[in-house]
Amino acid sequence: MAQVNDAVTRHQVHILRYGNGLFKDLVPYLEKAIKAAKLALFDFGDGYSQELRLKQLQDDLNAIYKEMHDRGIDLFSDFANYEASFNEKLLNQETKPDVGVQSANVDDIATRPLKLEVGQGTQSINITGALQSLGIKQSADIISEIHLGSANDENINDIAKRINDGVTKYKQQLQSVALTLTNHVATEARLDTFKANSDILDGWRWVSTLDSRTSAICQARDQEILPLDSPIKPPAHYRCRSTLVPVIKKQYAVDVDFKRPAVGVDGTQQVSAKTSYQDWLAKQPSSFQKDVLGPTRAKLFKDGNLTLDKFIDSDGNTLTLDELKQKEPQAFKRAGLAN
Repeated sequence: MAQVNDAVTRHQVHILRYGNGLFKDLVPYLEKAIKAAKLALFDFGDGYSQELRLKQLQDDLNAIYKEMHDRGIDLFSDFANYEASFNEKLLNQETKPDVGVQSANVDDIATRPLKLEVGQGTQSINITGALQSLGIKQSADIISEIHLGSANDENINDIAKRINDGVTKYKQQLQSVALTLTNHVATEARLDTFKANSDILDGWRWVSTLDSRTSAICQARDQEILPLDSPIKPPAHYRCRSTLVPVIKKQYAVDVDFKRPAVGVDGTQQVSAKTSYQDWLAKQPSSFQKDVLGPTRAKLFKDGNLTLDKFIDSDGNTLTLDELKQKEPQAFKRAGLAN
């Protein structure tokens, strides 16, 4: 079973690369939208004619983002089928020869719900909704910049600069959506494969990245074993890098020991596959813990004996320090933070 963890962890790197490749595939649609907006500026008249041109631009942007949506759905559907095939082969390799691994159906993956941590709350979306929402938001932002520039009596070049200045932000938004949805598709395809082979599995294990960029929710969930029908699953938030691996029943598993990579103060090292984020972080210097958790949480972790799962609530939201103090007053006392 350890070898399958290693293979999935390595494969997660390729999933993230695929997400960046998908982002680059969708960038031309964004560039087309920006070009359409700047071309519309040169057709502006006064009053009523300007409003008509803005309406036409809105229609043009809707059409462009619809094209991006359709292209994204095609790419994610192809990726889902690839991932289902990969996971089927993986289970075949990591189970005994007499185990018959079943295929999974991922045809409805575009409509699967995805629950993400956003700030202090959660957001529920799916692939179709996320791509549509992105198009609506960016179209509205572009039109808004034109309205704002016009209201300020800016000339065409100044308004065009406004639009250009937003390109970096729009690309970051698109990349965030692409990476998050790619991980979502990979997770759903993997879970479908697991569910099709539920008779040989005891559930699945959450695997987070061992480095300083890992979020509080993923720090807490690393190495947690969950049932196949658990509503809790990666991605936990936008740009989440966590993945999941099958927990194969011992009588079916081919067991091989393996290591997992970790990036601490000494650079990249190999640690035991059984090492959780909490175990790994506890062995890092205080300065590294402070960088990852912040000064107060680091002191609660080190001196207050507060485990990482205590930093989040049951929904995966990060608790504020005031909320932590109410729930864990003894930890604050142990850490010398009672006042």
